[in-house]
Amino acid sequence: MNKKLLFLVFAILFLFNSSMYADVEYRYSYIPKKIYKNQLFPVTVLAMGIGESSKDLYFKFDIDSPHQPISDAVIVQNGEDCFYTFYFKNDKSSEFKLPLLFIKSKDADVILDEQYINVSKIKKRKDFCGVISADMKVKTHQASTFDDKSNLITISFEAFEANIENINLEDYEQQGVENILREDSKVEANFFVVVPSIKKNLKFTYFNTIKGQYVFIDIPIKVVETKLTTQLAPNPKDDNFEDIKKMTIISFIVFFLLLALWKRDFLYLIIVVLLSLVLIKFYLPQPTVCIKANAKVRILPTSISRVSYVIKEQKDEVIQLLNREGFIKIEYNNERVGWVDEQDICQN
Repeated sequence: MNKKLLFLVFAILFLFNSSMYADVEYRYSYIPKKIYKNQLFPVTVLAMGIGESSKDLYFKFDIDSPHQPISDAVIVQNGEDCFYTFYFKNDKSSEFKLPLLFIKSKDADVILDEQYINVSKIKKRKDFCGVISADMKVKTHQASTFDDKSNLITISFEAFEANIENINLEDYEQQGVENILREDSKVEANFFVVVPSIKKNLKFTYFNTIKGQYVFIDIPIKVVETKLTTQLAPNPKDDNFEDIKKMTIISFIVFFLLLALWKRDFLYLIIVVLLSLVLIKFYLPQPTVCIKANAKVRILPTSISRVSYVIKEQKDEVIQLLNREGFIKIEYNNERVGWVDEQDICQN
């Protein structure tokens, strides 16, 4: 075939293919100029001229990259154009690399190049709770008695573009976040923390990415007595009511012993023996169990109960108080009381 004719064929094919794909253009319409460590941030891809084929696109970020979107794209159609927003979480303290993006459609395959985003540092504050968010607010909160010296504060949060899972108040050991529910940029979660009963307010800050500054949250602590208080009764051996029981039993033992000596009736001696056995039971050491590392100690004996503490290292001798429907009530460090799943008990 003549070289000129061959070139003409390739030119026609190129122009034909170009006309097929020229109607659709893919590019990043939004990439943040800077982000922070642990920040959740959006990245938006624009498909211009995609029209009714907007739902036929397939997106795949480079699988070899450690950075992957935390959920599927949020799709917004605007006439013939369509916006696809992905949310990423930055775990780096230096430059963040957005991976290659492969876009596949019925007509063509497109690759968007890697992008680099600068990571800035946030000035440290002691009261910073660790949350970086476009907005965060308290929906509800409640305080209840945890023990003689502490109160349990439960807070329901609503936030946007927030790393709510990283919330942590520096001054408190017993705390946790649960029931995290994400829907696009919105996230809701429940947070609990055990604070000294003398505290009247719970104060902390989060970093607002829109304002570029810390925002204060101040929660008044007003204790509301609930059934939870009775569920969290301390170890029976330390209960004042138990001391009354012991004194009452001792009194009956003395009474029936004197009756046995006076009446010389063997029946009274049997009663004395039985009461003595009951009294001995009060003074017997509590049984102990071994708890696995990373076991969750819950407030109530249910799988959906709030976690009040995580035992980070294996505990070989933890006092066992009660058994109930697959859970064991224990007393552990500093006379704390809670429930652990039977599956977290060490096997012999």
